[in-house]
Amino acid sequence: YPMREIAASSLFAVVVWYNPASDYSLVIDDYAHHLGGVVVVDNSAGDNRSLIRSSQANIYYLPQYHNVGIARALNIGMQYAFQRGATHVLTMDQDSRFREGDIERFITICNAYPYREETAVFAPVHSKVGDLSLPTYQEPIAVMTSGDIIDLDDLRLLGPMREAFFIDLVDNEFCARILLHEKRVVTVNAVSLLHQLGNGTKYNSFWHKHFQDHAPWRYYYMARNMLTIIREYPNVRSYHKKQWRKFTKRLFLYDTHHKWTKIYYLIRGVKDYLCHRYGQMP
Repeated sequence: YPMREIAASSLFAVVVWYNPASDYSLVIDDYAHHLGGVVVVDNSAGDNRSLIRSSQANIYYLPQYHNVGIARALNIGMQYAFQRGATHVLTMDQDSRFREGDIERFITICNAYPYREETAVFAPVHSKVGDLSLPTYQEPIAVMTSGDIIDLDDLRLLGPMREAFFIDLVDNEFCARILLHEKRVVTVNAVSLLHQLGNGTKYNSFWHKHFQDHAPWRYYYMARNMLTIIREYPNVRSYHKKQWRKFTKRLFLYDTHHKWTKIYYLIRGVKDYLCHRYGQMP
């Protein structure tokens, strides 16, 4: 399926909430009026529809009343968007936002890509500013989920997000499938997305190294799912083996924040990988 031209009127954001802060509705308000609709899939235990204070009629709230995982939440949101007439979706984290005017610019740059019809995912840069020193377009092995534009037709070919992964590396696995089908993953370097990665950056004064911090339980999913991609996708195996070496080196050498708890969860993840156990961590 060739990627169709992207139109703002048929581009729907799919946003996954989990115990959202009160200002996350304001984040949605920043971009809802630029799009055909916004589907909020809430993975929290309760109902947070009261946080949506916007009068805009194109915001749809879908409570799950428990955590179904990022992959299933995205699938639910994308299916709902399709039923509402969406041709493309913009996958967003609950705290993700674009700068004023960047959504329109993102769409324009994506549509101008000469290989747009062969592309399955367009992604922005995940940093404070777009890097204008780089080429406008690059084709990486994987991109993070937040800020991605996906043609819903491509999901018929590629299949939905992998729900068995539950959380973490869902984006990498999806990109591995894209490349396996000889389609393109494209980063637009001129557009940046603002959001918080994990628990922020920590610093190891002994090694003089900064490292990305995550909640300890995330290491279960990161280990299990990364090793699964290495096992199942020969086309991206070397890249993910390198990522695995970086991941374990960072944990064992640089990470001083709840290190032993993280190692415990990593070992659990490796065990479940070996036993082919997936879904939510037991």
